[in-house]
Amino acid sequence: MNSNYLLICKDKSDNGKRLQRRFRKQNINKLFQYSYYKSDYETESLSLISKFLSDIKTKQRSFNYKNPNYLGVLTDNNVILIKDFISVPEFPDTWDIVFLEYTLDQIKYKSSNNIAWERVQISDTRHFLINPYSLDKIQSAIGSSKNWNEFIKNINTLNVYGIQNMFFSEPKSRNITNYSDDNIELIYNNSTDCKMINYKSCVERFANVKSKYTTEKLYNMYPCISFICCITDAKLFLHTLYTFLSLDYPTDKIELIVIDDIGAETILKRYLPNDSRLRFVNIKVQEQTVKNNKTNENDPKTFPLGYKINLAIKYCKYDLLCHLFDTNIYFKQDFKKIVECYILSNKTALASIDTHSYNPTTKNNFVKRIPDLGNMIYKKSFWASFNFKTRIEDQHVLAYEFTKFRKSEISYIPGIEWSFNIVKNDNVNLNKLPFNLIDLLDDQDKNSFKTSIDIKNV
Repeated sequence: MNSNYLLICKDKSDNGKRLQRRFRKQNINKLFQYSYYKSDYETESLSLISKFLSDIKTKQRSFNYKNPNYLGVLTDNNVILIKDFISVPEFPDTWDIVFLEYTLDQIKYKSSNNIAWERVQISDTRHFLINPYSLDKIQSAIGSSKNWNEFIKNINTLNVYGIQNMFFSEPKSRNITNYSDDNIELIYNNSTDCKMINYKSCVERFANVKSKYTTEKLYNMYPCISFICCITDAKLFLHTLYTFLSLDYPTDKIELIVIDDIGAETILKRYLPNDSRLRFVNIKVQEQTVKNNKTNENDPKTFPLGYKINLAIKYCKYDLLCHLFDTNIYFKQDFKKIVECYILSNKTALASIDTHSYNPTTKNNFVKRIPDLGNMIYKKSFWASFNFKTRIEDQHVLAYEFTKFRKSEISYIPGIEWSFNIVKNDNVNLNKLPFNLIDLLDDQDKNSFKTSIDIKNV
């Protein structure tokens, strides 16, 4: 691969030394031009990059110089994690700069068709690659910038992309878990890749098919499904269990894998049926341990939702996966219809694009256009190609991370056809509904939910 890099390091920087050792070990150090700075980072970096690009332009004019595939600018802020650094994914069709590490302001889906890259607007970066045919644009951005922040602002006007899987270690402040619901809502509202299917039409089409099939053939049409529940509340789980046991679906084609890190199985022992389809995976509760100011990832009290779902999937025996959150109230009588929509979609995943919520205390009902991880059906292969991020707890963020760049593989239906959340706090920014979500349940579901939250001995 023909490429040139500028490596910027502080004088006697430990990270810089690590980077150089990594490059020498991988025998790619000859690709790099090394430059060091001792004073103000922002001003020194811009001048170093400008000189680097000018040198490249001079070489481009040389008869014997072959244009590089890309130009790289790296700093010693982060340590490279991957072994083969130079195996960069195929670039987008049109690009000026791609970022290997960045602080994200906004994602612009509609501009990107490459699953490895997302069209972004950033607030900072220290590691990026430059299209050699865009040298004039980059130099112009540097020339009109008094400092690094102005440079970032100027390059955001170009065709810029960020890599979806970082090559570098990420500062905690740049974790997407810091996103608010408003940020996520903006991302989904700006997406043009969401394929909404007509729920009513799919159900009608499947009904026409069923009228022509024998009972045995209809039975064979419905796939086996492993349901996953990560318990958050023992009482709420009772309603989730009731939902699973009374689903409108072939009973011998479903199982429920329960990740229990709160000791719920012991608490609920007298309520649990002797059912082989129900399997608890207990994570032993122990005292929280802190080492070097970092929480032990293997401490059950610190296990986030992403970790628990990945763990649950390892115990699932069926190829098709579905969530049953105890924080969601599902319309169990319509579940078979949802599966029918999945079958007719001919996709590897089905999800809802919005989240409906109900507050039992205030009796408020509202909806927001953010993903609901509780409303998802997907194949194991869909999960295997991109696991849930283990350190993420927020289910909306987890859903976003799990589905981004793969929307061509997903069909969407309205969340109101699937379930709604039970929440403890109202958000004034949410859109209130003119009806009561609880009223959509049948009498048995209402009684089950009321019993589960009112029970005193759990």
